[in-house]
Amino acid sequence: MTQRIFSASDFQDPPARGRRSGGGSVVGRIVSGLVGLIVTAPALLLVMAGGARSYSETLQRASLEPAAAAILLLSAGLVLVLIVTLSGLFSALGPFVAGAIATGLGVAFLVSPTLVGTVSGALPALGVSPLTLLVFWCQSGLLLATGIVLLGSSLARLIAARTKRVRKGSGARALVSILVGVVVTPFGIGLVAVGSSGLLEAFSRASGSAPAEPRSLIIVTAGAVVLAGVALTTAWSSIGAAIAGVLVVVFGLLAVFPAAVLWIHRTASALNMQIAEGLSSAVAVGFVAVLGLVLLGAAASSARARRAGR
Repeated sequence: MTQRIFSASDFQDPPARGRRSGGGSVVGRIVSGLVGLIVTAPALLLVMAGGARSYSETLQRASLEPAAAAILLLSAGLVLVLIVTLSGLFSALGPFVAGAIATGLGVAFLVSPTLVGTVSGALPALGVSPLTLLVFWCQSGLLLATGIVLLGSSLARLIAARTKRVRKGSGARALVSILVGVVVTPFGIGLVAVGSSGLLEAFSRASGSAPAEPRSLIIVTAGAVVLAGVALTTAWSSIGAAIAGVLVVVFGLLAVFPAAVLWIHRTASALNMQIAEGLSSAVAVGFVAVLGLVLLGAAASSARARRAGR
């Protein structure tokens, strides 16, 4: 009588938790998806309202006094944006749904500029004209850029969940991630700033009756893809996007300090007036702060996905 010592199953790797779907548990996917579906619109609307009020007070009226209403709206909106981005801790579905909503709406507004007038009539004032807040975010391409970066963060989370954790070369990946986060992120923001400024100028010249100007739209899209690439690096290492996210959030929160926004405009105007207009506007309307939160959410979500796959 012989005793079996080994079987074929002894030489197979145990299945990694959560790797089958790459998107988290069923409950996690449902919760994450619902957060993305329900919270995204009010989150962005609050940020738009606070940002439009901040822009109006700071860059149009040159006021140096912080606007309490703008700070309140921005803060509430950014908290909700943070909830949306952190839904990626449970599943990639939340950021994906949020990104799909923002991207779809961003494309729709740019293709059909008259949609701004139609939608603005159905929105609450929130202390600022609905038409104004939609123009600042939608016709500038910032909503489209936000959606693309959210889609990049969801893809990163999905890849992180499906990628086997390998310790070898982790230091090199971290170094590359840091370089990408610190060097590439400002470049992406710069492209979005230039493109958004061009889109707003073209929209103003056409009196809101013509589709988005192609050259500026390409620049905005290119900048958004670059920033989505930064988020995508979290699939292999989260440190670079985390560092970039912290720096970008701090920079974006300057929106509540009118003097700081005006300083950004004056400083950047020494390089290029279009960059100055676009960058100061992106800070004032809250886009930069939203971008920083998306990068932080991507870093946290992908890091958790990699740990779950060990």
